[in-house]
Amino acid sequence: MGHYTIRTTEQEDAAIRQAQERIGEASVSKAFKAAIVAYGEHVDEIQRLRAALAQEQAQRQSISARIKQFQASMTALFDIPPDA
Repeated sequence: MGHYTIRTTEQEDAAIRQAQERIGEASVSKAFKAAIVAYGEHVDEIQRLRAALAQEQAQRQSISARIKQFQASMTALFDIPPDA
């Protein structure tokens, strides 16, 4: 088990206190440990969500291209002017 010394600024102290309150831990060391565990989980979740977003964006682009192709086909089939 290690011992760590962290030198902080007043702004960092305020951020640490704010995080400590959000995490709900009484001591700063417990808040740091909880934050480190949560950080790893959050990074994994962000990566999963970014991959899902990219997949949805690709699907949206594909559907949009199909709609444009359908509209072009309908226009050509019925010889409807594009402005109508």
